[in-house]
Formats: sequence, C-alpha cells, structure tokens
Amino acid sequence: MKRIIRREWEYLSIGDGSDCVTRAEADALLRLADRAAPALKLSPTGGEGEKIILDGRHRLRMQQVVGVLSTPGVVLEILPKTETDEFDCRADLVSMIAMAGGFPVASLQIARMESRSTDLLEVVMQAFARDLVAALRPGVDRTYLARNDDTPFLRGRLDLRRQYALLAGRADRLSCRFDELVPDTPLNRILRAAADLLFRHTRSVQTRRLLSEALILLDGVSVLSPGPMPIVHLNRMNLRFRSLHERATLFLRSIFQSASSGAQEGIALLMRMNTLFESWLGEILRKTLGRTGWRVRLQARGGVRHALQRDDRNLFAMYPDILLERGGRNIVLDTKWKRLAPLDQDHRRGILQDDVYQMLAYRQAWNAEAVFLIYPGQDGGCAVDRLHIRGAERPLLVVEVPTREPRRAATAIADTLLPMLASLIEDEIEHGAP
Repeated sequence: MKRIIRREWEYLSIGDGSDCVTRAEADALLRLADRAAPALKLSPTGGEGEKIILDGRHRLRMQQVVGVLSTPGVVLEILPKTETDEFDCRADLVSMIAMAGGFPVASLQIARMESRSTDLLEVVMQAFARDLVAALRPGVDRTYLARNDDTPFLRGRLDLRRQYALLAGRADRLSCRFDELVPDTPLNRILRAAADLLFRHTRSVQTRRLLSEALILLDGVSVLSPGPMPIVHLNRMNLRFRSLHERATLFLRSIFQSASSGAQEGIALLMRMNTLFESWLGEILRKTLGRTGWRVRLQARGGVRHALQRDDRNLFAMYPDILLERGGRNIVLDTKWKRLAPLDQDHRRGILQDDVYQMLAYRQAWNAEAVFLIYPGQDGGCAVDRLHIRGAERPLLVVEVPTREPRRAATAIADTLLPMLASLIEDEIEHGAP
C-alpha cells in the first residue's frame, strides 16, 4: 500500500511514480473526501466553495484541511504547513487534537511517541483502543431491563394473570416479572460499533489485539441500528466513558466517514485547521482564565449580536470565534490559521483588509473593550503587535502564539494573555469607565 505525506496547499501528482497516485487512486481519494465534506461544512469536489482537495487534470492540491484519507490502495496523510519535520509536525498535531478535547491527557504522551512511527489515523485508532480496553476491564456499563419469563423458581414478582391463564397446570413453571442487569445499553452499542469500524480499518497488529479484547468484553451488546445515534445518559456509574463516547460518536458520525457501498472503500480522519486552532486556543483560555473570573465562549454560544438593524429587525448576526466576558465587559478574539509575514517584508504583515473590517464590526456589535487577532507564531513566547484604531482609545492587538509543543505553548500563551487582560481591566478602572 502506498503511503504519501503532503502538507497543506501542496500538490500530489497523478501518474505512475512512487510518490504519485494513479487516476483510479486519485478518484478513490476524491470520493472519500466528498463523503467527509458535509461533516466539515465543505463542498464536494464538483461543487462551489471550499473543498478538502482540489482536483486538477494532472495533480491534486491539498487545501486547509489536515488528517488522513485511507483507501485500499493508498493512504494520504495531510499535515499542517509548519517549519517542523513530519515527525514533530504530526506529534504537535496530535497534541493539539488532544488539548482541544480529542484525547484524555493520560493518552497524550503515548500518542505523541507513536506518532513518530505511523500515520495520524493509526495513532488516533490505537489511542482509542487502548483507552477503551482500560475503561472496560473494571466492568462494562450496565442497566436494568424489565423481563418476563417462565422459570422453575420465583424470580422478582409473580405474574398472576399469566400464571392462572396459561400455566395453571404447570407446577414446574412460574410466570415471573423481574429486572435484569444487562450490558446492552446505548453507550455500549456505540462503543461496539466504533470498535467494529476501527477493527476493519486498522493496519496495526497491536490495535487489532486491543480491539479484539474490547469486543470480547462487550459480548452480549447488540449491533448498533442504522439511523440516528441513540441518546446516552451519563451518570456517576459510567462517567469514565465520557471521552470514549465522544470519540466513538465522532468516529461514527462526523470525523470518521466510512465510504461503503457493498465493500468498504476507505476511512477518513479530517479536520479544518482553522477550526482546530480555534478549539485548541479556546480550551487553553477556558482552563487558564476560568480561575480568574473570565467566562470563555466559543462562537459566542448562548448569545448573539447583530451588525445592523432595520426598524425592529436585526440583520447580519455576528459570531466571534472566542468571546471573553467578565463583569459586564467583553473582549473579542478571532483566530486565523495563517503565518504572518515579517514586518520588513510587508508593512501589513499579510493581514487581510476584510479581517480588519470584521474586527471593527465585532468591536462595535459587542461593545468590546479590546479586540484580538490571533495567528500561529514561531517557537518561544507570544509576539504582540499593537495597531492603533483611528478615533478609538483601544488598539487592535495582533498576537502570534507558539504552536510548537502545544502543552508548553499553552503556558506561554497564559503568561502573555493573562497580564494583558488584567492590564486592560485595570486601565479601564483607572480611567473611571463604568
């Protein structure tokens, strides 16, 4: 099987070489990408708008989507466009996914080490298999189900109506109603379906062994029925399965797309780097600012502001990537997965005019104390560029945050943003603002 690695925006030639794909292999990758596109809110190959891969006559071009497309003939891994080598780049990507909610922290370091020897898809599948077995060994999730059965001894309550109607002449049988503790729960059905799916697609012997053990532990659990995913109620007895349930649901519903029509064509693990970068930064802020009284809201969930109004009707809803709230004050952050140009090469540094207009609109709609544009930066600490907004006291803050070794980068981000936010509020108090 071919294993090909590309970065965002790079090309993959269509031909007969070892680092190329044939037209048939390219078509299989494109079909799989088309099945994954709706979950990422992207367009299929033949549609208009952003796509996962652009189809050219003699080559494919990657877009701003990273992950793995795995078909029977070829595995295409798309990594972020960074300055690091493929091993460190993949390890950093695994860490970003983990911190954004993809893995529990306990799996993070093991997954980083494994990422140096295999592709991202295998790393994620093996981490899931390992965590699933560890959670199932102490005992599977169980629930009580009402049963009716004819038994030689009394179990639960006697069903008098059935006993006298049908078993009146049977001294060896009692019609009983009872509750039985069984493993056939919605949670276990989802976990089994995910384990079955990954078992069919993994190439790792170790992952297959772990998934085989998980399926044995889930013996007695029925197959997940086609249609909407069943509702799972988590409680103190099964709370340890929360992360596994979230990942299994992603495998089955959104991130992993099984392209099947008779035979399995492939499996895809894909994510938009803009979305991942936003979620990663949002989770860092949630953990670091939660103790300081700031409320962190992604995509301004729970509220909305509008840019315009006609009579009593609001127009053009505004949803900033990240909104910070404390004491009636708002600070808006917008993330952009794009490297800024050095100042000596471009006095605008590659910041788009539309992005500036957007931030000014956010500032007005949300009555924000400050607005931040956040970009990925180089190794080390954060770099801050203050741009004065004409006619306003507060600047537009352009911040480059390090993404190399994401857990260490989280500390640098917290060390930079916390004092900045504190100074904004203190300055507001000194100026006597309400």
